[in-house]
Amino acid sequence: MKKVSYLFFLIFSFQSVHAQDQLTGNWQTGKNNTVIEIRTVDNELAGFIVSSANENVTPGTQIIRNLIKKEDGYVGELYAIRTNQWVDGYFEPAGQTMRVTVSMGLMSKKLDWIRED
Repeated sequence: MKKVSYLFFLIFSFQSVHAQDQLTGNWQTGKNNTVIEIRTVDNELAGFIVSSANENVTPGTQIIRNLIKKEDGYVGELYAIRTNQWVDGYFEPAGQTMRVTVSMGLMSKKLDWIRED
C-alpha cells in the first residue's frame, strides 16, 4: 500500500510541476516591449514586470495574481495599468506562445504573448 501511495504522490507532483513549467518564465507581451516574468512565490504563481518601454510602468510591479489551474489553462487576475484596476484573465500556454484573454465586464480582448527564454 505504501508503494501505491508513493506512486500516486510522484505522479501528481510531476503533473503539478509540469503544468507550472508551461506557464513559468519570461513572456514578451508584444506591447511597449514589455516583458513579464511568471514565477512561483509562496507556492503560488504570480507575474511581475521585468522591463518595459512604457514610462508609466515600474519593473518589479506585480501584474498577475490569483492564478488557478483550469482545464486548458489558468484563470487569474491581470493588472490593467491604464485603468489602475485588476481585471479577469485567462491564460492558455501552448509551447512558445500563450493566449491571454482579458475580460472587463462585457468586453474582452485576446492577446498573444511569446516566451522569451
